Amino acid sequence: MRPAAGLLATLLLGGCATLDRNECLQANWTDLGARDGQSGYPASRLEEHRDACREHGIIPDDRSYLAGREQGLRYYCTAENGYREGRRGAAYQRVCPLEAEAAFLPEYELGRELYQLEQDANELRGRIDEHERALGDPGLTREQRYDHRRELDYLYRELASLRRQMDRLEGWPGASGR
Repeated sequence: MRPAAGLLATLLLGGCATLDRNECLQANWTDLGARDGQSGYPASRLEEHRDACREHGIIPDDRSYLAGREQGLRYYCTAENGYREGRRGAAYQRVCPLEAEAAFLPEYELGRELYQLEQDANELRGRIDEHERALGDPGLTREQRYDHRRELDYLYRELASLRRQMDRLEGWPGASGR
């Protein structure tokens, strides 16, 4: 049992490293920085790479990485990407320079609001399904059926309201990311 636990711990710890030995050896730090910037990682990601490569005796090229990251942020910090990131529910790490953030953030927030409304609608659909299944139970009393139907009416109204909010937001003139 002990060797298995040790192997599991090694695998779990190894899975946390941002780069493996070969990636550290062959890293083009400018390209890696650009990819991290395009993905919206904060500058602290370099420290994670440094920690991963330290155990292999490799030191990252900070200057090249940060220059690449800056290039990558130019792609990430656009209004269109802000909308996409918000729409998929991604967390924003406050990585955009102020001038780019002015375009990115409103679109991100719009996308994020739509994402949250979708999550709420999915939750309502799940509750609707539960009540509709419950109505199929032949052992329900008249009062229980009434309660399920009343709850269904409420849930359908809530779902319709969410759909109207989503339609309104999706038609928002500032939603350039669509």
